[in-house]
Amino acid sequence: MDGFPMEVTETVCLGASLALSGICYYLYRKSRTTLDKLDDAPHFTIDGKLKDILKVTPGACLQYAVIEGAVQPAGEPLTSHFQKEFVGVLQKFLLREHRLVWNSLSRTWTDSERVLHHRVNAVPFVLVGSNETTVRVLCPLQASGLYMETTHEKFHQVNYGLGDIIGQYLSGEKLKGQLETEEMLKVGTTLTAVGELILEMDGTLNLRPPSNGSQYFLSNTDFDTLVGEQVSTALRWKALAIASALAGAALLLWVGRRYYYHLKVGWEREQERREFERLQNEGPRARASGPGPETPQDGEEEHIENACVICLSQPRNCVLLDCGHVCCCRSCFQALQQRRCPMLGSNETTVRVLCPLQASGLYMETTHEKFHQVNYGLGDIIGQYLSGEKLKGQLETEEMLKVGTTLTAVGELILEMDGTLNLRPPSNGSQYFLSNTDFDTLVGEQVSTALRWKALAIASALAGAALLLWVGRRYYYHLKVGWEREQERREFERLQNEGPRARASGPGPETPQDGEEEHIENACVNTVQ
Repeated sequence: MDGFPMEVTETVCLGASLALSGICYYLYRKSRTTLDKLDDAPHFTIDGKLKDILKVTPGACLQYAVIEGAVQPAGEPLTSHFQKEFVGVLQKFLLREHRLVWNSLSRTWTDSERVLHHRVNAVPFVLVGSNETTVRVLCPLQASGLYMETTHEKFHQVNYGLGDIIGQYLSGEKLKGQLETEEMLKVGTTLTAVGELILEMDGTLNLRPPSNGSQYFLSNTDFDTLVGEQVSTALRWKALAIASALAGAALLLWVGRRYYYHLKVGWEREQERREFERLQNEGPRARASGPGPETPQDGEEEHIENACVICLSQPRNCVLLDCGHVCCCRSCFQALQQRRCPMLGSNETTVRVLCPLQASGLYMETTHEKFHQVNYGLGDIIGQYLSGEKLKGQLETEEMLKVGTTLTAVGELILEMDGTLNLRPPSNGSQYFLSNTDFDTLVGEQVSTALRWKALAIASALAGAALLLWVGRRYYYHLKVGWEREQERREFERLQNEGPRARASGPGPETPQDGEEEHIENACVNTVQ
């Protein structure tokens, strides 16, 4: 793409999208591989048969297996520092400091945290099965999965003095407090473990991280939930990879579209240049040969129309900026004593503009703009913090309607008794315009304004109609409930009136047996009532 400049933003975005899609795809393939291994991993129950299975397995090792069991310590368990009734085999203590940091870009305080202390205690533990068969878990801190339970959490808030407040304002950092947490893997917790299962020489069963690089899991959920979490992770990385790839493809299409239009403009310019050269080469030949019988009359009239209106021999090549006419050649215009358009003459017509401050439209140009910033002292800083107001400075601007500016004026035009022309605000209440743009741009701005107000009116009307439909729907359901209740009341009164009659008359030969059962049921209800 020679001669086609690619913007820095487009290059950075394209590179970022490609890199992000590659990283997300790599993580998706990794998650998918882990998921496939989990699906293929065999499930075993911790019992006496597990040793028999490993004895007949080559190397007495299963590279990837799934087991479930209850946590029990191999020795003395750990006791919580804050809740003495909690015992476990893993303990993690974390002390974090929370601060508020002033962000000068967003002009707000943002949260920030920092780890002050981190300690992990562990004792050997085993997973116990149904018949007291145990599997010792090795390297539990290398496993993935949420298997720690929070046993203590407390936030220590900081109290401030006046000096602390001033120091926080000057430094831009405000200390909120310290969060103290303790997490434990409790004794008796049921774990789902996925790893390499091996039978040692002394007959003990051990579970360790897989030697083939597969992921090691210890989770306090069941196996199906663990697989569901991995599926969600894989789908999330897949969606991010597809979204990044689509963003990169869209950016490539945008750049390709720009490059196509760039080539198209180049082709059009090259075609115009060749056409211009052809006309330049044909012009002297046509003038040298003179008009022949084969030369059409229309071409002769075209040469006369393009001739200068003063000398009638040279082509028109001078554009007059005051009126925009192209009517003479440069040599004839320079020979004029008064540099005015020969088609307009020398008379100047002026229109006096009245009440310009009442006109609408942006017709003032900024000629000066300066911001005077305020310097603060210590007393000013304290006063601003206490009052909640901070003075930034003063903005000084000057706007002018410069001499020579071309204006588009719309108003009431009137000829006075002395022959002067005046433009003033319309007496019929129409809008008065003075704009430094052309008339088409002014009309376009008014069209945009009208469409904007029309859209707001339609949106408001639709919102009102939706609200009316909602109220009508509620009223309909209110009436429906009333009708149903009225129907139930009438049915109840009818049954009350028919009950005594049925008991007084007794069952007749023409009364069906089903009707008799129905009257008995209704009579029982009336008796209860």
